[in-house]
Amino acid sequence: MSSQGMASGQMAGDPEMEMHDGDDFVCSNCDCEITIKHHGDSAKMTQMRPFTCCCGTQMAKEHAGG
Repeated sequence: MSSQGMASGQMAGDPEMEMHDGDDFVCSNCDCEITIKHHGDSAKMTQMRPFTCCCGTQMAKEHAGG
């Protein structure tokens, strides 16, 4: 992925996913949920990956369409 894609808040490995303040991520296994309070500086996030729940399952954005 290009550095331009990372700077816009996209996660590595999933060019469709972006993170923004207030986004919710949910575990499909145990229904654990996290909310992004503050996204931070995208320029410093050179190895962003999807969140992993404490049960080990990859978390997904709750409202992927919006």
